Amino acid sequence: MGEKDSTNQASNLEKLISEVQQGETKEYTDSDLRVDGNQEIKMDVLSLPPRSEVHQTNKRTRLRLSKPLKQFIFVLLLILIIISGSIYFFGSELIDILQ
Repeated sequence: MGEKDSTNQASNLEKLISEVQQGETKEYTDSDLRVDGNQEIKMDVLSLPPRSEVHQTNKRTRLRLSKPLKQFIFVLLLILIIISGSIYFFGSELIDILQ
């Protein structure tokens, strides 16, 4: 089992090296990239951008909220401030009223 895997891996590597030396570029379809069971994923690693380019971009994650959601959050915060302020100023009196 180990020898068969190593020869298969070696032949795949030799095939890849020969493709690179000959300048062949093979486009893979979606069906080539699907994995069923123990199939290997075929990916053209030579067409990937360099790591320095990938990590050089400064992308920040931004949280985008719609206007109605912003309004809803504002109203909730306003209600929370009013409730906490009324408890602070009228705490014992509010407890007596609610009982």
